[in-house]
Amino acid sequence: MFKPYRLFSLVLSLILMGGLLSPNARAAEGTGVIAVSDAEGAPGETGTVSVTIQDNPGIIAAAMEVVYDHTQLKLLQVEDANLLQEPTFGASVEQYPYYLSWNDALASDNHTDDGLLVTLTFAILEDAQPGTVEIALSGDVNDLFNWDLNNVPFVFRSGTVTVT
Repeated sequence: MFKPYRLFSLVLSLILMGGLLSPNARAAEGTGVIAVSDAEGAPGETGTVSVTIQDNPGIIAAAMEVVYDHTQLKLLQVEDANLLQEPTFGASVEQYPYYLSWNDALASDNHTDDGLLVTLTFAILEDAQPGTVEIALSGDVNDLFNWDLNNVPFVFRSGTVTVT
């Protein structure tokens, strides 16, 4: 039989370990997060995901690619939210992977706002299989930098479109 303090210690340990292992745990201090939200829909429908920046340590430029299973999804629309300045996106939504870039060369200071960067609208293809389709962002640490031209650490968090 567990004594009360042993049971309390066990429960507390499990809670702490769960927090450390959680995929939603916060990034290391000074590290920003760029995250994709989730969506769901049936074949033939559309789904929209948000790309947000959180815990922004301050940047003037960022570049990344949007990677997804293009046999399941088709990118239809990309809409900038005007959080960062001077967006340059892929020439066509047909481009795969799709390229997102912001570069405010005339900035007098870092952009430190958190919030919505861009929304991505996908068509779920008619022959898409039920399940989850990951939407990932990939970027190089050298493609995220601040006003002093120092690289800024960010963690990229993927989202999903659940095909029902």
